[in-house]
Amino acid sequence: MYTRLQIPSKSKPTTTTVAPVKDAFLAQLLPIDGRYDPVADSRRQRNEHHQEQLAPSHAHHVSPKYGHRMLEGEIIMSCWRVARCFACITLLYSTAQADREEDVTAYLSHLTYVLQKQHSGVFNCWLLEFYNNSTKSSMLNSVSHRLYGQYVSVLQADHQFSYQPTLREPNMVIILWGKQEDSNIFESFYASQWVLNIPSDCPTVVLFVTSNHSAHPRLIGAYLEARMVFYFALIAINEDAIFTFRYGPMRITTHTGFPKHHELFFDRLHTMQIKHFTAAYMKDFYTLSFCDRLLGEDMALFVLFAQMQQLVLDVLEVSCSSTETLGHCLSPYHGIHLFVNRVFLMQYNKYAVSSSTMAQIAIATPKGRLLTVWEMLLKPFQTSAWATILAVLVVVQLIQLCAPTLFTNNMLALALFGFERRKLRLTKYVEKMTATALIIFFFQLKCAYEAKLVSYLTETPRLPDALSIEDLRDRNITVHYRSIPIHNVDKLAGMVAKYDSDRFVYDGITLLANREALVAEKFFADNVEGYGMPYTILPDNVFEILPFYVFSAKSLLRKRFHKYQQQDFFVPWIKSNFAAATI
Repeated sequence: MYTRLQIPSKSKPTTTTVAPVKDAFLAQLLPIDGRYDPVADSRRQRNEHHQEQLAPSHAHHVSPKYGHRMLEGEIIMSCWRVARCFACITLLYSTAQADREEDVTAYLSHLTYVLQKQHSGVFNCWLLEFYNNSTKSSMLNSVSHRLYGQYVSVLQADHQFSYQPTLREPNMVIILWGKQEDSNIFESFYASQWVLNIPSDCPTVVLFVTSNHSAHPRLIGAYLEARMVFYFALIAINEDAIFTFRYGPMRITTHTGFPKHHELFFDRLHTMQIKHFTAAYMKDFYTLSFCDRLLGEDMALFVLFAQMQQLVLDVLEVSCSSTETLGHCLSPYHGIHLFVNRVFLMQYNKYAVSSSTMAQIAIATPKGRLLTVWEMLLKPFQTSAWATILAVLVVVQLIQLCAPTLFTNNMLALALFGFERRKLRLTKYVEKMTATALIIFFFQLKCAYEAKLVSYLTETPRLPDALSIEDLRDRNITVHYRSIPIHNVDKLAGMVAKYDSDRFVYDGITLLANREALVAEKFFADNVEGYGMPYTILPDNVFEILPFYVFSAKSLLRKRFHKYQQQDFFVPWIKSNFAAATI
């Protein structure tokens, strides 16, 4: 059957026809258009309840079967409303979550683009997933897809696979971190290996799901800080929150929205309140203090560096033998951030900073021995001069023996001692000329000989110094070295030996070392009585090599020290040393 509904109105009445209702109970719940209206249903239930309160005496006249069906309908409608509300909330949450993930993905793509513009060459990015039973893998895949479109070299892995050494260090790292309940991530050996191989100044973004535990960001920050990763930021996936960190002590800053690049990856070293660093050194020419005022070049380099960076540098003297490697020597000491002494490396080390100048390696050898009395008498003239003198004497004597009537005087006695048998003015012209020439010749030789002997009073004559490696080889002299690598120096093959002492001393052995150190030792040996034996330095360098300064793994000081020593060190160091020397 059909039901007609008359609607009173001042205008012309209208008639609405609805579909037939097969169930009397549903007919009471459905309105005339056949659709469920929660507002109308709620109004109808309030009216029925009000009528029941006004006429309670008629309640016993309601059919029991009809009341039971009405109760069931109310329960069904209540469940339907709850389910619909829950579905709406779930839909809104899912939509908001998807929007948040899309925004974070776009933000990461923008950050990568900004960093890529500041980098020259191939830009490498690691995508790491530290998540058990993750449902967010699609997000990393979306990030990876975007980065491929930006021509970024992407390495994607999770914490279940071990790290393989690679020459492609990351320029940026994105980590999808698990929930706080996933304690296996903090204890994972593979995850720790991946984090340990992230450079300390590499921009790192950690994506994580926030929970009711407010300590989750701090736990992640402490985990990364303990593994020397400092330039990182935490981005929450399920809410609008980004966390950045400052150290010494740790402080956390919370951002909303999407901050700019410089707000996330600022200089962590300048934000430290406690800036204590430990430097180890060994005593050598470049670390000792001269005259209690002049610092060695290497020590002055790091002292001025600490002052300019506003750091507190604690120096620790260590003792290493010549047979120990640097790593084995420093292994007993903990907390060392850098090594002051310059070292020479045979293999590449990414934690070392090259010096700004090449080291010139030269040889210093003792001067020749003192001459004996007879050697001193013969030294004024060379062998050729003595041979010429002897030849003149022999020739003059032979002439007098072969022609006894040619000269009336003995020419040698006359020229050397002034003895004459007859007045020279009364002799022949030939005898006068011969005597005059011999007198002038021997007089000049006598003056030169006496001048040379007088000069020996101020400087004791010695044997000639060695001037080349060939001279050393001819004299069978052994060259001693300490820490300079000479494996590929063929010119010294068969004539080198290891030097066991901690420092070089001019005590009679031939030394191979940096020319600057040899010149300084020679200066003290020549001017300080009893300091050491007189030495001479060969004029030619044996070879040149580039020294390095070694820092601890993932040190924050390495790059800024490289920039400092190239630009800011030499002029202040020269001025300070000149002022100290003048005082």
